[in-house]
Parts: sequence; structure tokens; C-alpha cells
Amino acid sequence: MKRYTITLLILFLIITSFAAVVMAEENTNVLELDEIVVRALRHRERLLESSNSVEIITREDIEKRNVETAADILTYVPGVNINIGDGREGAEENATIRGSAPNQVLVLVDGQPLNDLRTGRFDLSLIPAELIEDIEIVKGPASAQYGANAVGGLISITTRSGEEDLELTNLRTNFASYNTQSYNLNHFGFSENLSYNLMAKNYRSDGFNEDQKKQSSLFTKFDYKLDDHSQIGASLRYTDTDRGDPRDRNYEDLNLNFNWDLNQEDREQSLKLSYHENTYTDDSGIRGRRVHDTDKIYLDFNRRNYYDDHNLSYGFNIARSSIDSDTYDQQSNIDGAVFVQDNWQLNDKTRIHLSGRYDIHDEFGSEFSPKVGINYLLNPNLSFFASAGEAFRAPDYRELYLPDAGMVNIVGGNPDLDPEKSRNYETGLRYIEGRTRAELNLFRKDIEDLIDLIFVEEGVKRYQNIGEATVQGGEVVLAYGITSDLNLDLSYMYLDAVDEESGEKLPLRPEHSLNLAFDYSGNNFNLRLDNKYVGEREDEYEDDDDNIVRVILDSYMVSDLTLSREVFRDTQFKISINNIFAEEYESSAGTETPGRNYGFEISRRF
Repeated sequence: MKRYTITLLILFLIITSFAAVVMAEENTNVLELDEIVVRALRHRERLLESSNSVEIITREDIEKRNVETAADILTYVPGVNINIGDGREGAEENATIRGSAPNQVLVLVDGQPLNDLRTGRFDLSLIPAELIEDIEIVKGPASAQYGANAVGGLISITTRSGEEDLELTNLRTNFASYNTQSYNLNHFGFSENLSYNLMAKNYRSDGFNEDQKKQSSLFTKFDYKLDDHSQIGASLRYTDTDRGDPRDRNYEDLNLNFNWDLNQEDREQSLKLSYHENTYTDDSGIRGRRVHDTDKIYLDFNRRNYYDDHNLSYGFNIARSSIDSDTYDQQSNIDGAVFVQDNWQLNDKTRIHLSGRYDIHDEFGSEFSPKVGINYLLNPNLSFFASAGEAFRAPDYRELYLPDAGMVNIVGGNPDLDPEKSRNYETGLRYIEGRTRAELNLFRKDIEDLIDLIFVEEGVKRYQNIGEATVQGGEVVLAYGITSDLNLDLSYMYLDAVDEESGEKLPLRPEHSLNLAFDYSGNNFNLRLDNKYVGEREDEYEDDDDNIVRVILDSYMVSDLTLSREVFRDTQFKISINNIFAEEYESSAGTETPGRNYGFEISRRF
């Protein structure tokens, strides 16, 4: 898209944002939304009073779209991009936030960190949409609360629980282009003090690029109320995914989660014990079958005390991680941390947020991650916020232990790597009233000790701490109820991401990106139109002569339409058209992307 068109889009966005705020003040007939509360950063706070940029996706938002996985849900979140594959991992779907790398985004499910120990990333297509209650996206570092791998941001997924006095079975079937079929069964129940959720799903598709995918998922979750203030819970999630034809790559993902929660007027307490096991089998390479088994045991304790002017949180966690691999042999690590944060109500308008975390790792030593933030209420609906902090990303098993290949272009890991580190700054204005939310954010991230695979001698590559990068930009977000039935969601982000060593743009970071959605709810039906624009961006690849070639990828806009309607009592139909205008584009150099495609879904409640 030409530069003048980008300028017009930006001007339209800014004018619309301010106009919407004014209209919201004049319109007294709009419906009031429930108060928005943020929970991802180890404490509860009103979004208006937060010093962080946070997006929240509710169960209601999920049901308005034709989505199969968490990756599908996050596609249209402001500041978030979904990368599909990287030339090595097939069709993994990883998230980036505000120009971060996928391995700089920490993913939690019910408080359990799930980033792949081997690659540092997490494949969001492993999480079925049916088991998700809500998703909170923190668009900035969260190392002060969660340690490693949260340099770029945090994606916190909460799974669905049973409800008191609710007995419900939901059956959903979906048929779509490329011979795609999915069948999902959910049962929610409640008996005395026990609530539960049982889910089973089967999915298969020939794929738009004939790269078949088959996925089976099981999920169970139980919560038992001990008394009026405490409960215990347990959940199990298992996903078996085959990609390729026939079954070139297989992922088995098993999660067990146990928790105890105490909620009283003056304090809250939680204790979580979780186990994550992943087996990745690759039959697609020239070196034959490779199997990578990773597992992680994670214990986390968190306590929050509520005082008149303070909300004090503190706790610890410890984890043991290991890998047994045809490539990396057997490796294991232990790491632990202590953390504390204080949310201080300085006066009626000013809140101060102080947090810090000290991590100890038996491989690379210790790291301290501090963060300070401020929120000032300019009026009951408008706040100013700012924050500054430090974050880090720990090297993954591939970077630490990848053995020399014994072939041309020998590559290897480096056990002497230091973590990537960043200094982060953000400031903004946030307006919330009724059904209107508007934000203007400015951010900057200075990263050092970047890890990359480089030639250390002729024909030999090794992972090294080699450089620095600066990622900075601005973001405008608007959610506005145009009428009682029609809602508008609009966001624009400008991004400047530069490798300070070479002066070149970081790959796959578009300078301009835009999201625009209209959502109309009528009598027993909903119509939603999502549009995503991604501007020009640079990418690089290695040619047959081992030269790094940089290319510029064209901008593109993709539009998706979903219509859902309750045609009979407790029966809903949903029709979707994705990539309505059959846009041809590359998400990265040389990748294939789907053209126009269709979906049809029937769901029935019993």
C-alpha cells in the first residue's frame, strides 16, 4: 500500500478515536459494560488503574468467531501477530507482541508456563478454543512477575470451569474448506461442592498446502469447594497432533495441574503444582527419525495481602526441566525465584506499582528483574500511566546444547551463553466509559546480548551473544459502541525495530499494522467482520551458497466474515468466509498462505 494511503488510514484512526470519545460523553443511552478487571500479573486490578497495556478476550468474544485454536483467537488482537512456521518447525503457530520474537513471549495456561524447553516458543494451535474461558495479553515485559521468556509480553489463558447449579452438554461440529472437519463434545456439571468440565475434540484437515493435520484433544477440570473461602482443583489436558503426509511430525502434549486457593477479605493465597510433558517426533528430515522428550515440574506459591493503602504480593516458584533427545542427548536444569510487588494507593488519584523478581538458574546464574509503574487518574474515566523495567530471556536447549552436525555448515550450541536482556519503557493515556475504551500508548525496548546463529569459523556456525536491538513505536486502540447493537474495534500500531549492529530492520516487523472490526448483534444472531492490515516488512533467508538474502514482503489486508444465528432453541448455526477478497500474500519469505475459504458450524446444547 502506498505511503499516502497509510497516512490517510492513520489520520482516519486518530480522528475517529477522538470523535468517538466525544460522542460517548454526549450519548447517555448506551449500555454500560461490566467493570474490566485484570488478573494476569498476580493480582486483581481495574484496567483503568493499571500501569500496563492489557487486552482481554472473553468467552463471549470467542463465540462470535469461527475459531479452532488459541492461535485463531489471537489473530486480530492489537499488537499481536501470529507466525505460522519458520522453515524448521512445520506449521507451528507462535505469537509475537509489539515486534518481539516468538521465544520472547511467555505463555501461561492456568498459571502454568508452557514455552517449549527446546525452542523457547509455544505452539498456540495446541490449545483448543473450546476449553478457553478468557485470554489476557500483557503487551510489555512481565519478567518482574514471571521471570524468563517474558521480554516481549505475556499471554495468560484461563480454562473453563463448571458452574454451580449448571448441568450442560454442548455438541459442536464444523466443516470447512480443504476437507476440514472438527467434532467437539463439552459437558459441564455440578454436584454439591464439586464442579467439573469434560471436553473431547477431534480435528482433521488436508490443509491449504496439502500438509495434512490431525489433532485429538482431551481436557478435564475439577474444582472442589472446601468452604466459603477456599477450594482445591485439578486439571488434565492432552493433545496429540500429526502434521504432514503421512505423519511427518507428531506432537504429544500432556499437562497436569493441581491448585489450592484461599480467598478472604484481607488476603488471597494460591499454591500450584504442575507437570508438563512434550514429545516431538520428526520424520521429515534427511537425517531420519528424531525424537525429543521434554518435561517440566513447576511449583508456584503466591500470597496477596490487602491493606488500607497497599496491595502486597509475594511468593516463590521452583522448576526442574529436562530433555531426552536424539539430538541434544540428556540434559536437565533447576531454576527458582522469589518475587514481590506492591501496589500502593498514594492518594485518591495516584497509584504506584513496584515489583521485582530474583531468578537463580543452575546454568547461567542469577538475574534480577525490577519494574516500577505509575497510574494517575486525570478524571473518573481517564488515566495516565507509565512504567519502566528490565526483563530477560533464558537460552533454550537448542541454543545451549545443539551438537555439531558433522556436515557442511556445522552448527552447534553454546553452554556459555548469557540471557538476552532488555530495558523497557512505556507511557500512555487510557479512557474507559460505558462501552467506550480508547488508548494511546508509546513504548520502547532496548535489547542486548541477542542470541543468534553465526559463523565462528569457515563452515562452522554457533549460537552467540552478538548484538543489540531497539524496538519502539506507538499504538492507538479504540473499542466503541456505535449503537446498542453495533460495536467498532479499531487499532493501529507504528513499529520501528532495528538491529543496532547492522542498522537494518529486524525481520518480519511491519512498520505499520491496522486492525478494524465491526460486530453487530441482532435478535438471536451476530455478524462480525474482521480486517487486518500488515504493512511492508523485511525478511531474510539463506540461499544455496550460504549467503544471507534480504527481501521486502508486500503489504496485505485480510478480511474475515462470521455470521452466527440461533435457528432453533439451543441450536446455533455459524457460517464463515475467511480471506473474503482472496488476498495473496506471504507471512514470511517463501511461505504459502490460504486463499478464500469457507466454514460451516452447528452447535447444540442439551
